[in-house]
Amino acid sequence: MSEDLRALPPRSILFVPGSRADLAAKAAAGVADAVCIDLEDGVAPAARPAARHDLPRLVKAVGEAGKPALVRINAAAADYAEDIDALPPGVEAVVLAKAAGAEHMTWVSRLLDRRGFHRTALLPMVEDIAGLDAFAALGAADAPRLAGLTIGAEDLAAHLQCNADGRAMEHAFYRLLECARRLDVPLLGYPGSIAEFTDLDAYRARVAAGADMGAVGAFCIHPRQVGVLNAVFMPGEEQVAWAREVVAALERAAGEGQGAVAVRGRMVDRPVALRARAIIARFDAFSA
Repeated sequence: MSEDLRALPPRSILFVPGSRADLAAKAAAGVADAVCIDLEDGVAPAARPAARHDLPRLVKAVGEAGKPALVRINAAAADYAEDIDALPPGVEAVVLAKAAGAEHMTWVSRLLDRRGFHRTALLPMVEDIAGLDAFAALGAADAPRLAGLTIGAEDLAAHLQCNADGRAMEHAFYRLLECARRLDVPLLGYPGSIAEFTDLDAYRARVAAGADMGAVGAFCIHPRQVGVLNAVFMPGEEQVAWAREVVAALERAAGEGQGAVAVRGRMVDRPVALRARAIIARFDAFSA
């Protein structure tokens, strides 16, 4: 399943507290590409046993709506072991809160294997500098389940003692971009707070900054944010028209023995064609 998520990362992943079955049903019926049932910060510690008990019906509701169901598990080993024990069939990815690198993923993978979840993907959420350093040192062979990387901006800002919407977060997000590219996995998120859901213009600007830095989707905490993510992370008609023009021009050039050609006053070659084909594939997939 990790290959599926790598190939077509969701534009929008809506968090739903595992203690709120009513919100899970609404999220499943909404327009988010995927739903992440939260067993971590969205659920008070005293309510987690009940949330784990309810997890199968929440995952089932999301799956029956035709959406990928993700589950965010806790960071402490004792807690994430209980979370994994509660996972039902149908969970496509486990989101690792406060991801700490290779050893963290190895322990979680072993528990998943023990439960028979051999193809369930891992989506680490990096929330401190140690996590950034750990993933910067990682090789692709260290993370066979890895389906992407994302940022936990609020926790990271608290760790850095900085503004979640400030320049420090841009630097951290760029470091995460480098990690994602080195590991050849999608980057999810944007350099800013996830908490804004009233000023959607400000929220859109933050999301657009993430898209400009190479992100292809993001998590969100409120249904009002979903439409922004779906719009920003969906290739626009003009961008798709350009991409189709590039592919057609390079195919004609290849037939004439040429590797580069001018399109709209700029030279394009194979690397540009790869990006153009990715734009077309993403547009076609989410337009279907």
